[in-house]
Amino acid sequence: MLLILLMSCGGDVGLVAEGHNDPPHVELLSPSSGASLFVGDALAVEASYRDPDGDDALVRVHWSSSLDGPLQGASELGGGLSSMDVSSALNPGVHLLVALAVDERGGTDADQVELTVINPDVDGDGYWATAYGGDDCRDDNPTIHPGAEDICDDVDQDCDGDVDEDATVQTLYPDQDGDGTGAPEPSVETCAWPDGWMLTGTDCDDADATRIDCVSCKAIRSTRWDQGDGLYTIDPVGTSPFPVYCDMTTGEGGWTLVGTNAFDRAWSNILILDDAAFGSASLERSHKSAAFSQVLFTDLMFENGEMDAGYLSVDSGERSYQEFQAQLDFYNCGEDSWALSFGTLDASRLCDGDTTLYIHPKDQDGGLYGGCEPGSIECQGAAIVTHPRAAIVTHPHAC
Repeated sequence: MLLILLMSCGGDVGLVAEGHNDPPHVELLSPSSGASLFVGDALAVEASYRDPDGDDALVRVHWSSSLDGPLQGASELGGGLSSMDVSSALNPGVHLLVALAVDERGGTDADQVELTVINPDVDGDGYWATAYGGDDCRDDNPTIHPGAEDICDDVDQDCDGDVDEDATVQTLYPDQDGDGTGAPEPSVETCAWPDGWMLTGTDCDDADATRIDCVSCKAIRSTRWDQGDGLYTIDPVGTSPFPVYCDMTTGEGGWTLVGTNAFDRAWSNILILDDAAFGSASLERSHKSAAFSQVLFTDLMFENGEMDAGYLSVDSGERSYQEFQAQLDFYNCGEDSWALSFGTLDASRLCDGDTTLYIHPKDQDGGLYGGCEPGSIECQGAAIVTHPRAAIVTHPHAC
């Protein structure tokens, strides 16, 4: 319908179309452009609006996000202001927050600001990233956060600045020949277990997978396996390793203890001539080592307390002390003898009053005399040590 109004008294005549409408104007007041908040934080929005037509009551303001769509919450409208407490948490990311004003005649206006919603716990492990004031040093991995177990992987799981401190550290040894036993050097302290490293470091020959233990103390002497006097493992025949005591210091060292006579009558004729071992390696207790019948020797040393007597080139190095003694004649009184090469035994402690060694293989019954001459007494408590380029023997009767 078109209305025509006539103004009298010479006034102007104006025409007004009934369907004309000026759109509303809206301005987003809060939040400000470029603002940010964390996921889950409360969000309040506010905008001012006006209608050039003067019918503000007919304007409505709608709130929305470019990422989440229409926003819901408790809203108020009136007096030229629209506000809302947003009830749903916004998704993380950069939002375009839009206030859209619409009047009843379809007029619209919109204003928008950029709002960044931050997720400070991207990996969901319950700890905020350090970039946002938290103490999660790796917010891209839920297994890394304060309080986590610091496992062995060269990573700081618990974010304390230390690596692998909760992991079990082991000493490992290199196994170059792949026989399952490592060489003693170089060892490493690590919580990892790299290929080619073992928990044991007793391989005497790490270039030969068929041999782990050395054949004698002499073979160990002056190598990286040499740790001074003490117990070692040897394997003269390559099939059955056993522990022996090694003297690595006397007479240039490398002596393998093959037996000890503590003068307790533990030895006998039978024991000295067979290959059965008894007792365990010791300088104080009677025992017969497997070395007695397995280690090949050239040199002998008899040790008695503070004194010792060494004899070199006693045998050829092609047989054990047991085999050597078994072939000696009964009543060997000077027929086979060896001059003292080094040692501290004085003449009064030797059986015949001089420094020559006589061995009586059949005199193993613990008696006072060796069966040759009166005065040919046994040396009590003697420990025999043989040197093969290898062995040390301890003989119950040094004379």
